[in-house]
Amino acid sequence: MLPLEAGIVRGVRRSSGGVPRSTQGGGADSAAAAQQAATRTPGAHVRVTFDRPDSPLAYGYSARTHVFRQNFPLYDPPRAWLRMAYCTTCLDGPVDRTNIIMEWGDRDGAPFVVSGQAWGESGLVGRPAILDMPVGRGHVVAFNFNPLHRDLNRGDHRLVWNAIINWQAILAEHH
Repeated sequence: MLPLEAGIVRGVRRSSGGVPRSTQGGGADSAAAAQQAATRTPGAHVRVTFDRPDSPLAYGYSARTHVFRQNFPLYDPPRAWLRMAYCTTCLDGPVDRTNIIMEWGDRDGAPFVVSGQAWGESGLVGRPAILDMPVGRGHVVAFNFNPLHRDLNRGDHRLVWNAIINWQAILAEHH
């Protein structure tokens, strides 16, 4: 959330969904707020598709797999910036999917949920699960799930290691 919502990365809009615990004070208040969200994945293994299976972030994965997701905010696909006379922060430009590495859902139509429960999955399918956004001379790799959640989802850990170990290949992709 930090790079996407604090202005480090531009062009990505939070649309809805998940309620971060810190914004609701944690505990029961947070749980109650999350239960009111239209799209909920309260700890479920759900299907994903690599938009860019040749990305260094995808090394070792098949084009379609699954990851463990909790109630995180939903983000729209990135948009190209349009500079307007009185608006320097508008996101009204065309959708630009080039920086989406992985999206929610299986393009071949397999059921969204592998294990657990999800509500309102249609609001999630097709949205970015992993973004690789160039910023200055570097990149922000933004996960819309926690690939290191409680050490329970070891299959997802490799995504973080791919980002760390293959940083030079990630930079080379965009130059």
